[in-house]
Amino acid sequence: ACLHFNLSCSNAGLQEQRYRPGTKLSDLFPVQMTWQEGYLLPPTKPGLGVEIDRALAVRLREQFRPFQPPLLHRHDGSFTNW
Repeated sequence: ACLHFNLSCSNAGLQEQRYRPGTKLSDLFPVQMTWQEGYLLPPTKPGLGVEIDRALAVRLREQFRPFQPPLLHRHDGSFTNW
């Protein structure tokens, strides 16, 4: 969705990607964005350009647990960032 948003904006210059598409969770996401020479390419099919294996997601859901990172507080008790 971020790629689609960036493609619609005339002043978007950079789309951060933690991993190159297709290198992580390729069994769960058999269709991922196309990466070519350092660029994410817009999808040629309808949709966001990503498909999920729903049957595998159901089988894997028991392995994943929600995680709450520690919340940091200032001396006065208010929340702060990392």
